[in-house]
Amino acid sequence: MGPTIDIVRHGQAFHNIIGGAIRDPSLTPRGKVQCQNLALDFPYNDWVAHVVASPMRRTIETAIFGFGAVLVAGKKITPLPELQEVNSSPSSTGSPADTLRAEYGDAVDVARLDNDWYMKGSNTEFAPDPAKVEARARRARVWLRELAHTVAADAHIVVVTHGEFVHWLTDDFAGVSMRFNTGWHNAEFRSYEFASLDGDDIEAALIETATSREKRGRAARLQSSSNNAELKYIAALRVRELSDPAEGDQTAGPWLGLISS
Repeated sequence: MGPTIDIVRHGQAFHNIIGGAIRDPSLTPRGKVQCQNLALDFPYNDWVAHVVASPMRRTIETAIFGFGAVLVAGKKITPLPELQEVNSSPSSTGSPADTLRAEYGDAVDVARLDNDWYMKGSNTEFAPDPAKVEARARRARVWLRELAHTVAADAHIVVVTHGEFVHWLTDDFAGVSMRFNTGWHNAEFRSYEFASLDGDDIEAALIETATSREKRGRAARLQSSSNNAELKYIAALRVRELSDPAEGDQTAGPWLGLISS
């Protein structure tokens, strides 16, 4: 047992209704209402020690509208670049730290955020490459586990991220298909604990809590390892669709074996 990690997908943003050509979109009016409903449904505000978010407008705004009761008590949103979305479309490309500081002021602590954090070129660690996405998901979990060591055992850490990346973060690919890129609804939250707080677990694996699974009911069916591997393969294909075609063969090999592993 240890601190609980409450993972949230952002509320509806403009790219969800008009496509990915818009750069770093904000929440729609409906998305703001979804976050207000999240604020009413989330039962752990009194135990939240940290609010961590992808440094993009829609995730920051989800944190602001969904967890205002926590922020008003003096806490700030901690941006974590590893939590950004997997692809490099305009809608999944963020804004410079200076822009975020100007727009959100003291709500977000951008002091440790590199001004060029959003760069997703093929030579960067945030490129839309399945192996790199998996690696940064692991880095995010390790970072969160280290943060968990600094809070009380009954504390909650809120993590606001994106519909595709959340599957890599949790290593649970239920709901992914060639038609749908995520099994998470806008402004949905699920709660997790680390399988082990010991650093010997190099994956820093997360396990959804029984309470969270019960809340989701039949939608929370446990996936077999083979089925999850097949869905992960589909998620990897979706990532590669948005990578540089000239570099596709460099990342294909390790992932083609997933379907039969």
